Formats: sequence, structure tokens, C-alpha cells
Amino acid sequence: LAKVGQGTFSRVYKASDLNEGGEPCALKEIRLERADKDTLSLVAREIMMLRKLGDHDNVVNLRAIAVDSNDAAAIYLVFEYLPHDLAGLMSSRASRMREKKKGGGGGGGDDDDDGGDVAAGRVLSPGEVKHVAKQLLKALAHCHAAGGMHRDVKCSNLLVDDTGDVKLADFGLSRTPRDAEPLTNHVVTLWYRPPELLLGARRYDSKVDVWSAGCVLAELLWGEPILPGRTEVEQLHLIFKLVGSEGSARLAEKCKGFAPTSKVKEYPRALEDRFGVLTERFDANALDLVSRLLSLDPDDRPTAAEAARHPYF
Repeated sequence: LAKVGQGTFSRVYKASDLNEGGEPCALKEIRLERADKDTLSLVAREIMMLRKLGDHDNVVNLRAIAVDSNDAAAIYLVFEYLPHDLAGLMSSRASRMREKKKGGGGGGGDDDDDGGDVAAGRVLSPGEVKHVAKQLLKALAHCHAAGGMHRDVKCSNLLVDDTGDVKLADFGLSRTPRDAEPLTNHVVTLWYRPPELLLGARRYDSKVDVWSAGCVLAELLWGEPILPGRTEVEQLHLIFKLVGSEGSARLAEKCKGFAPTSKVKEYPRALEDRFGVLTERFDANALDLVSRLLSLDPDDRPTAAEAARHPYF
């Protein structure tokens, strides 16, 4: 029906699933002649993980895998169709808010979804933030219970239907960790990457997703990404400036990677001071959950299942 996305080796179309009475679906076409070994590995990994996860309310559903008898150079993944991604929704709403403010229409009451400052927790309403965060944590808890890690949690990988329900998508970087097998630390989009990966860890667990979920929740509350680093070193500095550098040398030793902390001055913890204003619009439990998810040491972070039971919800 229409092309809705494109990558180096793939295109995504909105299509009609004739096996489901013409119901809309997302058709991901992967061109094999353009794909290298690593790309094919990502595709295989996504298929295996989604098959393993099965049907879950907050994980995108892979309906089928298809080939065209007239085109052996392509395979097709058939997904359920969700019309929005969370990053796009937030961006479009923020743009409308800025235009409204320019036109003199901003500044509604506390429960007005569209008024006030964009970067002060006003892009989404308190109820919307809580709804999205709970569904993300439920999706991650399901993934982790199945022994997997997503490894690329971010707003653009959260798809949203017309009722506001959220599903986690894009499992190309997912893995099932094995104790004896070192993993790459060049995963997770930089702004959502946890400190242990930036410090060179090759053995890690599902707590990397928990850090990313904390970044997402803080972004939903604040209205924009909270750690927009341009390089890995800058990203570490931003993390230390936010959650404090205490314990960073110990974490670097645990990761058995490089230890840049010797060149970084000590930073006091600033998370509560920076985001304390959010308690005026969101209850204090929201900030407490962000603080726990963004613990510097992964051993101090809750599991996704524990986070989903936090008093914030």
C-alpha cells in the first residue's frame, strides 16, 4: 500500500494481509544480494528471538516469513502493523506545542497535555508516561524471563497503536547470553548505552536493558533525551555528571575494560537536583524509579519485573 521505512538492506511497507481478511500488516523486504553476513545474522537473530517470545501484548508480533517464487533474492517478514513509533509521536507533539506557544496558545493547566515548556515534562501527560513505562517494563520482563536481552531499547523502537498501547520492536541486536561467550559492547544506541558497555564490558546481562529503560522513562518525563552524548567518552562524562562518579573506578575494574575514570574529575550526584522539578507534575515515585533504573552499577539496578512492581505504578 505504501513504503513506510527504508534501510541499507531492507524496505518496510504497509500492506494488506489477505490471510487475515485484508488486515493491515507491516511487510519488511530484505534484499539478500545487498546483505552481508552480519546483516543476515541480525535478521536470523530477530526471527529466532521473536519466535521464542511468542505472542505477548507488548512485543511486536511476527506473523509469518515469506518468499517470492519469482524473486529468490528477497525474503519478507510479515509483522502486525502499528502506525506510530514513540519517538515520532513525541517529536510531532513537541512541534505542535512549540507552534501553539508561538501563536500564544500555550500555558494550560497542570493536566493540559499540550501546554507549557516542551522540555519540562509536558510532552506526554502523567498518565501517558506511566502507561508507556509500564508496558515497556512488561515487554522487557517477558524478554528477560525467556533468557534474552534486547540491547537496543529506545523510543524509536517502541511502536504505538491508535489506542496508545505500546509494543517493543526491532530485535535484530537481541541475544541470549552464554556465560562462557564474550559479547560485543558495541550495542545499544549511544544515548541509551549503559556505563558498563562504555567501560568495555564483554560479559553482561539483561541489566543493560534496564539502564536503557531508565533513559527512556526519564526522556518521557523530561520531554527530550537526557544524555545526548556525541562520543563514547562524552557519554561517560554525561553519565557521571548525572548519577555521580562514585564507584566508577570499581565498575571499570569489574568490567575489565579501559578505565578512563583516572582522567575524569569526580562528579557529585546531580540527578535529583536536575529533575527535581518533575515532582511538581509527576509524583515523587517517578523520580525514585528513574534513580533506581539509572544506578551506575548494574548489580544495583532492579530487574525489569521488579521495576514493573515499583510504587510509581
